[in-house]
Amino acid sequence: MSLFAELKRRNVIRAATAYVVSAWVIVQVAETIFPFFGFSDTAIRNVIILLAIGFIPAIVLASVLQFTPEGLRRDTGEFGQLTPKTRKRRWPLVAGALVLLSAAVYTFKSFTMPIFAQGSITDLFELEINGDVQYLLVRGVDSKQPVMLFVHGGPGMPAMFLAHEFQRDLEKEFVVVHWDQRASGKSFKGTADQEQLSTSLLLGDMDVVVDYLRGSLDADRLWIVGHSHGSYLGALYTRRHPEKVCAFVGTGQVADESGSGRTRTVQEEFLRRRLEELGLDSDTVIDDSNLEELLFLTGSELYGETSFSPLLMSGLMATEYSLFDALNVASGSSFSSRSMVYDMPRDLLTSEWQFDVPVAMIMGRQDLVTPTQLSREYYERIEAPTKAWFVFEETSHFPHFEQPLKFTKTLAELKSRWRDCPD
Repeated sequence: MSLFAELKRRNVIRAATAYVVSAWVIVQVAETIFPFFGFSDTAIRNVIILLAIGFIPAIVLASVLQFTPEGLRRDTGEFGQLTPKTRKRRWPLVAGALVLLSAAVYTFKSFTMPIFAQGSITDLFELEINGDVQYLLVRGVDSKQPVMLFVHGGPGMPAMFLAHEFQRDLEKEFVVVHWDQRASGKSFKGTADQEQLSTSLLLGDMDVVVDYLRGSLDADRLWIVGHSHGSYLGALYTRRHPEKVCAFVGTGQVADESGSGRTRTVQEEFLRRRLEELGLDSDTVIDDSNLEELLFLTGSELYGETSFSPLLMSGLMATEYSLFDALNVASGSSFSSRSMVYDMPRDLLTSEWQFDVPVAMIMGRQDLVTPTQLSREYYERIEAPTKAWFVFEETSHFPHFEQPLKFTKTLAELKSRWRDCPD
């Protein structure tokens, strides 16, 4: 019997046709009713992806099962017998279908896992911000908890794809929001305009995000937690919009974002002392081409690690990121670093030190990306209603990723000390 005749006998063609028609109907219904219930376009896209992924197992089941007057039965072959030859051919097909299904799920996944708790909130969606579509992830065990906007670093290095790794306990204390900034992570587009990326534009985008969250989550003021370049943006934003901010927490806190100031001097002095240990000549030139690699090799980015691999491997497991999103992480980071126009003060030490809200800093002892000693100088300079300083031992530039439980405990302590949103 030919393959087509066998598929027709097993009703595979009929099942495939029925599945496609049913999927089309489901998509039309979703596009009609989802907006009424407030679901974003991302939800509709996820329905389409799930239906596409489900096509393979549906066809596999159709090939091995049949509806009979006695009910659902396993198809045992043309003559009622499952021959050894048929059995040998079937299992490779089933195994191949499962491999294809797994690959499809991994490639196109773009959803966030539910939180099974009364009053919880989980949402992954896109938002139009100043003419650009950008992605937000919102997660919390209790939607009534204070809202925290985690502002990622880089520029262009998202934190959303690491959220599953470090924030599960944090979600019990806050409603945690990740925002993939313009030209970063899920928000990166190959058509991004190099002339449309500046500090002031990111701060304008951030203000739109903050106002959206204040309205949608019924939060008068937000906690702003900024990491690395995000701590620079967070400090600038908090000083200019204190009426929208409960407290500002900088981790991997930037003090000088100039790229050629005191931060660079401290980094080069440190690396010069480590060149021999790294097996490099003492006259090795340290510049933009090898600075990040050398900082990784010395454990100054991730304590006890010598490369970006732990972040990459963790990020590849994020359900919120498709394979294409993950590939865009490096593209967005490279694009943002090349294209960012700094049209706001870059040295926070000299002009950005007066705050009207509580300020805290959480640093890693071994951090030389944003040297802890300079962050401490900035902290000492800061004038704020109240402030707090924390240093994690055996930690470098990613305290939230390297010490997630301690990071959560510290923020919970601050929340308790400052009573959610201090007046």
